Amino acid sequence: MKFSSFMAFIGLLLTCRQGHGQSHPVRPSLTLADCSSNNWPEVTGSDINAKGTWAVYGVKNEQPGAEIRHLRSIKDGFEINLNTTTIEFSPQGDFAAGLLPENKLILIQLDKKKKDTINNVSAYSYVVVNDSEQIIYQLYNNHILIVKDLRTGKELRYSNCDAFTLSTDKKHMAIAGRRAPDAGNTLTLMDMDSKKTSKIWEGAKDEYTENIIFDNIGANLTFVVRRGAGDGNTRVSIFSYHRGNLSATKIMDEQSAGFGSNNQLISVDRFVGGGETMLFYFRHRSLHKSERTVKAVVDVYSYRDTVSYTSQLSQMSDNENERWHSGLFNLKQKKVIYLEKSGESLNIPSRSHDEFAWLTLDPSANADTDGNQCFLMSTRTGERIKIRHDLLNNGISPDGRFLILSEQKENANLYSYEIATGKMRDLTSKLPVPSTDPAFCYNQINFKISAWDETDNKVLINDNYDIWEIDPTGKDKATNLTNGYGRKNRILFNLSAVNFDASHEGSVGWEKRVKPLILTSYNYLTGDNDFYKMVPYRKKDPERLTFGKFGFESVDINGGAMHYGEGNKKALKNDVYLVERQSVSESKNVFVTSDFRSFKPVSNNHPEKAFNWMTSEMVQYKSSDGKTLRGVMYKPQNFDPRKRYPVIFYFYQKLSQNLNVFTLPELSKAIINFPYYNSNGYLIFTPDIETRYDKGTAHEFALASVMGAASYLAKLPYVDSTKLAIHGHSWGGYECNYIVTHSHIFKAAVTGSGASDYIGTYGYPTHGGVPKFALSYDHITGSIYDNLNTYIQASPKLSADKVTTPLLLMHNKTDDAVPFNHGLTFFYSLWHLGKTAWLLQYDNGGHIIPGKDDQLDYTIRLKQFFDHYLKGVPAPIWMTKGVPAKLKGFEDGLAIDTAIKSSN
Repeated sequence: MKFSSFMAFIGLLLTCRQGHGQSHPVRPSLTLADCSSNNWPEVTGSDINAKGTWAVYGVKNEQPGAEIRHLRSIKDGFEINLNTTTIEFSPQGDFAAGLLPENKLILIQLDKKKKDTINNVSAYSYVVVNDSEQIIYQLYNNHILIVKDLRTGKELRYSNCDAFTLSTDKKHMAIAGRRAPDAGNTLTLMDMDSKKTSKIWEGAKDEYTENIIFDNIGANLTFVVRRGAGDGNTRVSIFSYHRGNLSATKIMDEQSAGFGSNNQLISVDRFVGGGETMLFYFRHRSLHKSERTVKAVVDVYSYRDTVSYTSQLSQMSDNENERWHSGLFNLKQKKVIYLEKSGESLNIPSRSHDEFAWLTLDPSANADTDGNQCFLMSTRTGERIKIRHDLLNNGISPDGRFLILSEQKENANLYSYEIATGKMRDLTSKLPVPSTDPAFCYNQINFKISAWDETDNKVLINDNYDIWEIDPTGKDKATNLTNGYGRKNRILFNLSAVNFDASHEGSVGWEKRVKPLILTSYNYLTGDNDFYKMVPYRKKDPERLTFGKFGFESVDINGGAMHYGEGNKKALKNDVYLVERQSVSESKNVFVTSDFRSFKPVSNNHPEKAFNWMTSEMVQYKSSDGKTLRGVMYKPQNFDPRKRYPVIFYFYQKLSQNLNVFTLPELSKAIINFPYYNSNGYLIFTPDIETRYDKGTAHEFALASVMGAASYLAKLPYVDSTKLAIHGHSWGGYECNYIVTHSHIFKAAVTGSGASDYIGTYGYPTHGGVPKFALSYDHITGSIYDNLNTYIQASPKLSADKVTTPLLLMHNKTDDAVPFNHGLTFFYSLWHLGKTAWLLQYDNGGHIIPGKDDQLDYTIRLKQFFDHYLKGVPAPIWMTKGVPAKLKGFEDGLAIDTAIKSSN
């Protein structure tokens, strides 16, 4: 065919397509190159100044090799574009600054749109002194520190500065440096109001300071002093200074009481326990094989082991020797009061009330199989108070008086634990809500902390729908702040991120009695994610502000939720808000609003418009056992209802809350990329899985949900009922394994890192050495000896002989979540039975696939597998002939096999 004739044919084809009512322009489909380029533009890092007059945002990959920040006037749209990773507004919102390439500081006076560039700057920070904004910056070439008044331009210069650190309140500054090249290092303290300085430490020539940390009120500071060249003989000491003393003193080194001879001191983190204790980090010194004195090398497993032997072996790896552990040093007693051990997890609140830490002993690593051993530990003394093992820590009150604890079971209640008295109070069991909720997809009440009211020290708690204010002392009656509107209308409410600023750490002030609170929401019936506002104590319903179609700020339903909008924020001084907005067919951008009804765009990033993208719609159907469920149908933008499409069912708990979430085109780390498959002619359906998590029957609910969805979709005229496939990873991978052993309607299935055998792998350790017992994948409670039948029924491998669906498994040897044996033994069971199955194992993979080369390989194989079974594309060599072990790393088998046609 001549070229001109060929082009005429293509023109006729396009004309015919347009003539058949194609409502969308002809756009190219996403290619593998589009998913693997890592050049997709994406809006990141937005912020708004205190006055609400300027905003800043970045666009990742806007220009190759550069990170561009856009500083934009909200009033007139004037924009300054800068090649930098960060632009920071001054505290009062009148200036913006950032570091440019080649160590240049850009300083912008916003009201005059005036730019000033300063060379050779290594670091900077803002302070406010007597209502005057100042900027501190360090010149790295001549070790000069400059404090500049941003309004007057007046400067103060200080010499001999190598680094500086400001206190949390920015009223004090520590300056590290040396007076001359041959002199010792010094640490000088500056009062930012008076600008007076005092030298608090001077070391030898080979000593230098690092990790300079102030306490919360700037009264004390601590720092690390290292001596030596870092060749393995470096000596580490920790010094402390109390305001009013003449100098800092050494308080700790590796010879300190309680530290242990086999540990290596690394750094200091912060003051805790009201400033009486220091949190530090250490690691274990490794024992070298050359030091062994015993000829026989044998593993001795003992019932006396308090930490599983396999966990100990894992912790002896080279990586473990680099792992940091936490410790506590009491400054008054001058001794170590706590050293973290294997299987322990220490959680200290990141707020000023840090007198107590939450200490958890992992039952997977320890001999105790009753559940987590939980302790409340004093950060002043190291004293431990044991808490019920079935309770989880949900946070501490702003005044440090109460812990909020939750039960580890279905319909779990919340409790307050009064630290001073040890008194436990039930907060939620008597709330006027049903004990179970059949309308909610998990048939359970799910209480979560939303925030603290820092004035009255009351906690705001979500049930499945509404927000309650509850007194942790139990004296005051609980108040339904959303007036029961959520439960009446099947809407889940949560406080929006715009109600909080960085200084409140999850608390809202009592001025919210009269000012509206902004709520984010999720409608269980429609999938809408909207903003509402309410004024507490008015006994009025929340007022709806937006009306569907977009994703503004996620409400966490379960592990399947994609998180977005967490950076939404309010200008500090005015009621102007910077929020994200996106939809399944519209990239995330940032907007400003003052009323949450009209939104003014700040960014305008839409790379998806160049491609045949995707749409989404909520679908209601019935599960095979008659329950009304919902799911999301994803279609290509050029969807033609006269065609018949193959469908891939992907599932992981509840996914309908992702109805309006934009998905980036990218390689597969674990699951298929929705835009890539939609753009290339697939439909994707994500059915919600209704399950009860404490009954060990999640697999049955998954089967009923997916089979019901398949039955419903198979009747649609645009669905090819002979080309249906299922796909899941992790928990979804386990459900996929179960479904293929109990159904025969699917043309293909892909499962990643999923469990298959609760019997043979009971007690089997993960790659990280942690033995698994009462596994969480199907939420089975009790041991195998108490609940044997459930373990048997929940093990897909025991029904491998029932499989008729071609199955592709992906499971990696270094999976720390689901032991590799689940995938390997399931595959060999299928292989032994002559079933059509493949197993992919990536040496550098874990529970997911982290490396780009492996992701590209997996993405190709996934597409080849689905294309073969759902579109009739010829199979590649790895599917028809395999890749022999001796050719691993030399041949990939990705080429299409033209000699042998596998069945389709």
